[in-house]
Amino acid sequence: MRKLLFIPVLILFSCTQTKQQKAEKVVKLYLDSTLNDPHSYESVEFGKLDSTFTRFEDDARYISAKAKQDSIKAEYDMWKAKNPDFDGVGDLSHSRVLYFSKMINYYTNGMLAQGKIAIGITNSFKPTFKGYRLIHRYRAKNVFGALNLSQTPFYLDSALTRVTDVDKSE
Repeated sequence: MRKLLFIPVLILFSCTQTKQQKAEKVVKLYLDSTLNDPHSYESVEFGKLDSTFTRFEDDARYISAKAKQDSIKAEYDMWKAKNPDFDGVGDLSHSRVLYFSKMINYYTNGMLAQGKIAIGITNSFKPTFKGYRLIHRYRAKNVFGALNLSQTPFYLDSALTRVTDVDKSE
């Protein structure tokens, strides 16, 4: 009787895949649909499945604050180029110095305000689980028929059902 109960339990546990196995399968399916010559695909090795989390640099408010800072900096650089005597050589009359001081304060205050927003976002940011990353080394033929060895990070959704991004820079 014990042996009869053991067989279904063994079958049940042998059918479940680990997260690593699921991720590898999804990556292989992705490559099968995207490679130039899927039949030439040869797996070399899979790295360890790693969790990925959101980053404060991807927060829309942070991106906006940094873009405003960049815009203020570009505006300042243009103003400075239009005022070559800004470096202290040339017309240093009282009114000109006050004008320079006012403009420097204007640009500095703008930069500080956006910097404070960015720092606030950075300090209050709480990363959330985004999905997984899996590095895979494999061989496959390129468009010219040459066999290439590639090492590619693949990003997968949290359910391990699809590849969401591929980092081709590595």
